[in-house]
Amino acid sequence: LAAPGIVAAYSWDQRQRRLAYIRRTFTDPGQIWLYDAATQSRRQLTTLNQPLLNEVALSAIETHWITTADGSQIQGWLVKPPDFAPDKRYPAILEIHGGPHLMYGYQFVFEFHYLAAQGYVVAFANPRGSRGYGEAHTGAIADGHGGVDYSDLMAWTDFVAQQPYVDADRLGVTGLSYGGYMTNWIIGHTDRFRAAVAQNSV
Repeated sequence: LAAPGIVAAYSWDQRQRRLAYIRRTFTDPGQIWLYDAATQSRRQLTTLNQPLLNEVALSAIETHWITTADGSQIQGWLVKPPDFAPDKRYPAILEIHGGPHLMYGYQFVFEFHYLAAQGYVVAFANPRGSRGYGEAHTGAIADGHGGVDYSDLMAWTDFVAQQPYVDADRLGVTGLSYGGYMTNWIIGHTDRFRAAVAQNSV
């Protein structure tokens, strides 16, 4: 149903033949869709926020997989400025999700679009501790916050900094809740970031 996106909420009809659900994507805050189980078809019912979406430039999202030093596979995403020019070098911001057992995906995040519109490359990933990749991936940080999750985030930052359009001398880091905790942890362990904003932290 999501393909690619997320299903935020859903409800079957009384006969459980039709499913109404909210589908969100990286460039759409959410629309109501209808799925017909008999025909296995789906159609969009709403066009909410369309006048606003027509007025703004939203960047696409790029998916990347990296392999860490210990062989772990980490999924991450990059958002470039809407007026991106490949011959320019941009500052980049590492965003860290909360939880710790939450996950990023193909969901509309206002903050990411806002920062990209200000000329930043926005980078975010699902290090170990995140949901969505199996129990071992999620449980890898048990009794060890700031261990493999930190190394995964630094491996992701290495990948981001190596992109030819990223200015590796102008990196920022931020996150909310557990992401704020990790922001504090990161600036206590490395000085590679020029700015840090710990949101709703300890």
